[in-house]
Amino acid sequence: MFLMTEPLETAELLAFVKIVETRSLSRAALELGVPRATLGRRLARLESRLSTRLLRRTTRSITITDAGELLYQRARLVLEAVAQAEASVRNPDDAVRGDVRVSVPPLNTPEFADMLLAFTARLPGGAATRGLQQPPRRSAP
Repeated sequence: MFLMTEPLETAELLAFVKIVETRSLSRAALELGVPRATLGRRLARLESRLSTRLLRRTTRSITITDAGELLYQRARLVLEAVAQAEASVRNPDDAVRGDVRVSVPPLNTPEFADMLLAFTARLPGGAATRGLQQPPRRSAP
């Protein structure tokens, strides 16, 4: 197995794949929401790391080289795997999970109970508990 001294970055691979798919540096930058210059630097860094040209660029067109085509096929698989790995550890709905403990002064109104129940209903797999604080004792004169 060949180990690189500097591993490729997903940002570089993403830039490269998007440039290939849009066939435009400007369009790729727009779709990724990054400046065109940033995308150009990422592509240059990727080509430098690999010591090969991946794309032939002119002022009017971008064409992929043979080496670029090989990398493109594999980079798409890598980016797909990264997206799947990320999705596997995220909550499906990005909801906050867990138990919540609320400590409040004695408040036994229906409105407070309704609010607490509504909040608890929004906690999948969790629960909210209420602890009532005792009012401070007043010292005798």
